[in-house]
This record gives sequence, C-alpha cells and structure tokens, in this order.
Amino acid sequence: MKRFILVVATILLLFGCAENQPDGPLDNEAEVIAARTWLKLIDAGKYGKSWDQSSTLVRDAVTRDEWIMTMNSLMKQYGKHSQRSTDSIEWSSMLDGAPQGDYREVRFSSKCGDVEISETVTLQKSGDEWLVAGYFIR
Repeated sequence: MKRFILVVATILLLFGCAENQPDGPLDNEAEVIAARTWLKLIDAGKYGKSWDQSSTLVRDAVTRDEWIMTMNSLMKQYGKHSQRSTDSIEWSSMLDGAPQGDYREVRFSSKCGDVEISETVTLQKSGDEWLVAGYFIR
C-alpha cells in the first residue's frame, strides 16, 4: 500500500518539460542518459511509451490508461519546462516499499516559466539497463 501511495503521489506531481540537451559532466553517466531519455518521452507527450519503459514498480502501481489520463491532465495544467540541468546522482540499495536492489536518484534543476524546481528521477537497475521507478518534483 505504501508503494502504491508513493507512486500515485509521484504521478500527481508529473508534468512535461522542454527537451534539453546534456549540459554537464554528469550527463555522460548511464543513469543520467537513461533519466533524460525517459524524460524526453514525457516532454514529447508520449506518456504511454514512458509507462511502457518504466520499471515494474511503476507498472504494478498504476495502469497504463491511468498513467496516460493523469499525464494528459497535468500537461494541460502545468505546461512545459524551459530548461533542465543535472545536479547529482546518488546510489542506494533500498527504496521505500521496494525490494533490495541497485537504485540511483538523478537530480535535476529545472525551470518552468519563472519558477525554479528540483526534479528527481529514481532509477532501478534491470539487467543491463536503468528503468524509471519514480519521479518527484520539489
């Protein structure tokens, strides 16, 4: 139940961002590339595809149709970011309500109009790739 609430809260904070190119030394890290690739799907309005490419933590918590409906609604409400830059990457072996594993939190400084926010994309290692397990905005 905790995991479901966390993912639903995460979904309620999602909104689209303008596509930005990598801009710093962290942007060559596999985790940042994976996070930015996934965010480009959100930025382009490809919400179904973003759900398809998320980890099972996301897909088990919310249906694809719910994800798309929520994202469409939020895009109308919030609009797009004008920029995004990578701040940091943090490693963890635990994520609330999730099994032990290999996780990374990639933090971005972002701007939406004149408002500055912090985005965190949580990634889970699955085989040889990083999949999105959470997305948070502060």
